[in-house]
Amino acid sequence: MDFNLDTTISILTLENLVKLPIYTVAIQMNMANFNFELLTNYKFIASNKESAIKKAASMLNKLIPFLKVYYDTNAKELAIQIKDNYYFNCVELWNFEIFDESQYNLVSNRTTPNPAITPNFYSFVTKEQFYEHLEIVHNNTMYPNKLVFEAVGYGIALINSNCK
Repeated sequence: MDFNLDTTISILTLENLVKLPIYTVAIQMNMANFNFELLTNYKFIASNKESAIKKAASMLNKLIPFLKVYYDTNAKELAIQIKDNYYFNCVELWNFEIFDESQYNLVSNRTTPNPAITPNFYSFVTKEQFYEHLEIVHNNTMYPNKLVFEAVGYGIALINSNCK
């Protein structure tokens, strides 16, 4: 039987590679009391969650400079500008959260809530509710026409899972 070791190794490696999960970087965006996750179409393979987190950490500073995210008060929706780059060309938004001051005040006697030190007081909301609250903030304050969001953290999102 004619047996080619290089071909066998290539096939085995390819089969193993196909079984590895595919991830993307989840960038946590924030503006005042508003958070959401932004996922790009940049994909990478990692053997496990720990490896994926390390890869996401190394990619974060490479991805952020290509993004500008703001709430456009004229269009009444989030606007995302993506500069030309090698890594990604579109994004998806997930996990909209709003800081719930009523929960905060029940637990603490503080008069000025600080969302940076109390992340457990965020509530998940729909995209529509998120926009409604941003409109309230815009209408009740002296904000400019664009409410700018900044990247404040990262995580990973599993795109596929062929692992059994």
